[in-house]
Amino acid sequence: MGLLHLFDTIVEIMHHDYAGHKDKEGWDRPDYFRGKLEELDKNDQLTRNRFEQIVGDYLLDFQDEHNVLRSILDEAPPTSVGFRVRHYEEYLFVDRVDQESRIQLGTIITEIDKVRINVIADEMRRYLKSTVPEREWWESILLEAKTITIEKDGTKTLVELSHYDNPRQPSNYVVEEKEGTLLFRFNDFIDLNQMKSLLETHKDQLNSTYNWIIDVRECRGGSDSVYHLLLDGIFQPNPTLTHDGMLHLCTERNYHNRMTTFKKFNNILESPDLFIAAFMIQMDVNRGKGFVQFDFSEFNEDNPIKGSELPKRVILVIDKFCGSSGEQFVLDAKQSTKVTVIGRPTKGVLDYSNQAVEIFKHEGYEFVYATSRSNRIDRNEGIDFNGINPDIYIKWTPEHLRKDVDVEYALQLIKNG
Repeated sequence: MGLLHLFDTIVEIMHHDYAGHKDKEGWDRPDYFRGKLEELDKNDQLTRNRFEQIVGDYLLDFQDEHNVLRSILDEAPPTSVGFRVRHYEEYLFVDRVDQESRIQLGTIITEIDKVRINVIADEMRRYLKSTVPEREWWESILLEAKTITIEKDGTKTLVELSHYDNPRQPSNYVVEEKEGTLLFRFNDFIDLNQMKSLLETHKDQLNSTYNWIIDVRECRGGSDSVYHLLLDGIFQPNPTLTHDGMLHLCTERNYHNRMTTFKKFNNILESPDLFIAAFMIQMDVNRGKGFVQFDFSEFNEDNPIKGSELPKRVILVIDKFCGSSGEQFVLDAKQSTKVTVIGRPTKGVLDYSNQAVEIFKHEGYEFVYATSRSNRIDRNEGIDFNGINPDIYIKWTPEHLRKDVDVEYALQLIKNG
């Protein structure tokens, strides 16, 4: 299969196997983007890098970050400039540094390729994926740029950008005590074994602490079954937890791709995941039936949320990096009367979820796409693009780079009762 045929297969998946294909019919422009690929191919200029850029541009039309083409080759092109930024007023501020040693946390960027930040924002809005400055995503623009202009103590310096492999962030689950409150930090909900170990290690604290703060600002997703272990503490005794429900698109391709993923996931667990087992049963029962509402009533009856008296109060801290399963956790947890949500709206990538992976081994790619559709879409209550709003909004400012404004606010809320 050549790259043109690979593009055609991606279009076929987006038109038939992607859970949003009916809602978003006519949004995409496959002929336009295939024409670009054909022109490059005709002139022997269709490199892997250009192919990935054009496919990424094609997928932007669907406005769903669950759909991604990824290289699985060792020589995959770099995907990071070694740092991350946020837009505030006229400038970009570096809010995380990975590999780039010439850049420090808090570095102010005034220009990209000698063009002012707000000018670029107006011209490249499609690639920023938001009209709200603090919710913009500048990664793709920085990757295509050659230089940035940074300012320090009134002096401007031109810096040539370097490229790096995007650092793989391992699952990192932490709990610490702050002023008598337990502070949890989760960067994903992927590692069931780590979650079980964390909760077992701190069992005595969990059962005796009056206040929790759960930081999911950087929680990029994973499996709902991992965060399910937290819900007993988050909810009051004998709780009622409702879900919006969703339709799963059970095409033959989705059956094959999802079952392959489930089997791999179960193989790395110390013991089988009961929710995944229930999911696999539903996949078998509904194979090839199109959109289906799965029945998890038996699983829910066997694994009820009991709730607990302690903690008395739980504060969730959210931000735009909290996505997918991280957002489902927020939707579930905020149903508890104990919970207050603070921070900034989440990423907004949950209306279409439950990713499947199509492997193109010969071409060295994998294509990830969403296979389920939330029922809230039909009630005009979708959260994609805009995210889940907090109960208390805290605007992001450069002050966040000097101290943890959000957690300090949470601790003050607890002190104030």
